[in-house]
Amino acid sequence: MGRHAFLLCTDGFWEYVYEEEMARELSAAVSPQDWLERMRRCLDGRVGGDHDNNTAAAVWVTIQEL
Repeated sequence: MGRHAFLLCTDGFWEYVYEEEMARELSAAVSPQDWLERMRRCLDGRVGGDHDNNTAAAVWVTIQEL
């Protein structure tokens, strides 16, 4: 039950956004897009805006009991 989050990303993303940051930003996010934007700010603060190979996609799935 509950919400499950899936993140698919390249090494240029996960190398610079640490797992603790991913979890923290997930807890604060209101949507998958918000989660990605929050993590992107972590990445941009660490490597700058011209860093390539940092693609990410996020999906949330909510499972409810029937």
